[in-house]
Amino acid sequence: MARFLARRIASAFVLLLIVLSVAFFFTRLLPGSPAARSSMTSRLTPEQIEILRSSYGLDRPAVEQYFTWLGNIFFRWDWGPSFSYRQPAAQVLRQALPNTLLLGLATLIIQYALGLVLGVLTAHTAGGRVDNVLRGLSLSVFSIPSFWLATLAIFLFHERWHLLPAGGMASPGSTQVPLGERWLDLFHHLILPASVLGLLGGVMIAQYLRNNLVEVLDQDFIRTARSLGFSKKRILWHHALRNALSPLVQLLGLSLPTLLNGVLVIEVVFGWPGVGQVLFSACSARDYPLILATTAYGAILVIVGSLLSDLLQRFVDPRVRLEASP
Repeated sequence: MARFLARRIASAFVLLLIVLSVAFFFTRLLPGSPAARSSMTSRLTPEQIEILRSSYGLDRPAVEQYFTWLGNIFFRWDWGPSFSYRQPAAQVLRQALPNTLLLGLATLIIQYALGLVLGVLTAHTAGGRVDNVLRGLSLSVFSIPSFWLATLAIFLFHERWHLLPAGGMASPGSTQVPLGERWLDLFHHLILPASVLGLLGGVMIAQYLRNNLVEVLDQDFIRTARSLGFSKKRILWHHALRNALSPLVQLLGLSLPTLLNGVLVIEVVFGWPGVGQVLFSACSARDYPLILATTAYGAILVIVGSLLSDLLQRFVDPRVRLEASP
């Protein structure tokens, strides 16, 4: 296990370095300049803009900027000052990251709960009318872009039925009410964005689990259980599902990049004050330090999720441990 962790951490470090390097030089290819796009540059002369670029270090060669920036990251975890927020980029992300993690956690709970229920139901009725209808609906939902589904949800649940808030994370004046009411208000604002993302991810997980269950239900040990007189319910929940869940654990790490991309879009549509909203404003302002810090945090989340997925896979499936052992 120690050797496995050492190899994975080393490969993760190399991968993160590659992602950071590619992201750094790609940001320099973006049209426009953060100094030229700053909100206060409309009142500055070209000479003053050049002074501003010099203070940001943007007048130096890109290679020199790269090595200086890389050294600041690895030795001081300093991503530089955010041009648009007028504070360190790391501090901006520290304020936004908990909101994104909250939305991501709620989404994971919804999509895996929904995927488990739909996956078992469609596998139990495989080839039947219920299976065909649910698979057709799942395919239709999965083909809908997340921003369109989010817009439809806002129209229905806010504009038409007046059931849920359209966006944001808190209602005006919520800081003046008791703690219990603030948590309830937060829950109301969380329902729509988490449900939209959870629905999109849940139908994918349901299809994946359904296919695994159908394959497991056709194996010899299931036929043996049937011949011994076990009920269909016991065979499905106690024998087939335990074997079908192992590949689903691996899907957890693979679903994190998709979940992260979906969160970025949903945060912008719903006005959720998380990393996605920060990245959107940073790209609009050509805020290099903030763009790169956000990219790095996303890459770290994906790498950690992949490592966690491998560890869970080794824990729940003894065959993986045996294959990995020397």
